[in-house]
Amino acid sequence: MIKTKNILIPYFFAILISLFVSLPFFHSYLAERAKLAVMKEELNREDIHVREIIKAENEIMPYVNILNEIKKGMPSDPALPSTIYYLERVAVDSGLQLSNIGSFSTSDSPDRLNLKETTIEMGVVGGSYSSLKGFIKELERSVKLFDIVSASISPSSGADDTGETEASSGARFLLSLKLKTYSY
Repeated sequence: MIKTKNILIPYFFAILISLFVSLPFFHSYLAERAKLAVMKEELNREDIHVREIIKAENEIMPYVNILNEIKKGMPSDPALPSTIYYLERVAVDSGLQLSNIGSFSTSDSPDRLNLKETTIEMGVVGGSYSSLKGFIKELERSVKLFDIVSASISPSSGADDTGETEASSGARFLLSLKLKTYSY
């Protein structure tokens, strides 16, 4: 029995020593396991959040074209050259000529926060009242918002760009406009 006792005592001490040595490792294992559980929970919450975002994006997709049209109507910058090009194109499509672009200015809107107003003074020349009326209708139908602040129609004087005078080209009208367009 003493022989077995002599054999068991070193084994018992070896087991105790290995327990004391491995106990800190076991505690760090438990701590890391707890951290892993927290990270898994956080990852699950992020997955749910991403799925909700994808679902919202899928719900918005049918309206992308409409939202792009709104963005064209209210751009983030005044983009004056493209606005003038658009006005010139509408004038030509209506059978008119853009005769002059007067002063223009951009300022903050007094009525609405984060909204900028661009005021443009311009004139278009045309031979018929219906083409002037068509020009104004096209401005009203435009995706880009235009407010007509003032408008006046008067007979045009002098020669046009082709060198024709009023007598040879028929009655010509000058439409003078002051427009406001908006951006944010």
